Amino acid sequence: MPFSPHRRTLDRRALALFNVVAIGLMIVAAAEFRWHVDAIDVRRHWESHTRDMIGLGRALMADLGEVRSGLRDFEATGDASHRTRSADARARFEADLSAIRLATADNPGQLALLADVRRKADALFARLDAGDFGAIAEFEAVRPAVGRVVDEESRLLAPRAEAVARTSRRARQVGLLALIAVAPLAVDALARGFLVSVGRGMLGEEAG
Repeated sequence: MPFSPHRRTLDRRALALFNVVAIGLMIVAAAEFRWHVDAIDVRRHWESHTRDMIGLGRALMADLGEVRSGLRDFEATGDASHRTRSADARARFEADLSAIRLATADNPGQLALLADVRRKADALFARLDAGDFGAIAEFEAVRPAVGRVVDEESRLLAPRAEAVARTSRRARQVGLLALIAVAPLAVDALARGFLVSVGRGMLGEEAG
């Protein structure tokens, strides 16, 4: 039984409504996908920043060790090159400490830990400058202070890494939703194109 004109009109309206809804879903999904992509960039930045701070904290530890070993070797051998090596390590320590303090200026807790490192390092360097290359107690006081700086950054790393992973998963879900919204439109467009092609072919045969 052929469709009535009224039925065909309803079908066209239903299809048009479906297309409008699909387009709306696609727009919303695309906007949310874009938001998640931007959020991933921001959260990856903070994750990378935290890893960099952990690296700087570990560099502080290495600098301290080099300061100490250089002075010990100088004291044992009298070779001035060891003292120069220790001085170079001390300069790196100062540069690394300044870098991590500048990069964590928005974290009051970390700044307090770094201030403690600064106080203990100043006490150590004052004794070294006075020629007391032993200063074992001062060395041992600075190391755990630096360790607390590294621990603080390590504490921040896990949730920041999880935030990146969670946002990435959400972006993939939104992208899938956008594909689902686009699929019916693509199918409809292909179907319309096919029908138009068939119709033109039939007209061409009738004309022939």
